[in-house]
Amino acid sequence: MKIEIITENQIKSRKYWVNEISRLSGNFGIDAEKVEEEIAQEIKENGIDSLLGHLRLCGAILERYGHDTSEEKLYSKYTDVVIHEAFLSMGFNSLVLKERAGCR
Repeated sequence: MKIEIITENQIKSRKYWVNEISRLSGNFGIDAEKVEEEIAQEIKENGIDSLLGHLRLCGAILERYGHDTSEEKLYSKYTDVVIHEAFLSMGFNSLVLKERAGCR
């Protein structure tokens, strides 16, 4: 029996999100809402494997996102959303804060 820790679909999802975070609209609030809605929908459609993939891969922020940039802040929001979804899947109450300090 072959055990896959990270599946091909999870790798594809990671690549999608890395690129999606780089495509900013110029409005952090709209971008953050989009991330939150799309992650929730992806997990709803693809199940626990999708959530596990995000949890396994979201811990390392890419060097291509500069320090204190919009991309870095949106990536942090992405990880907040992934953790939120993990808490929900375990039956905890959870919410994602709409604003972070220093965001416009």
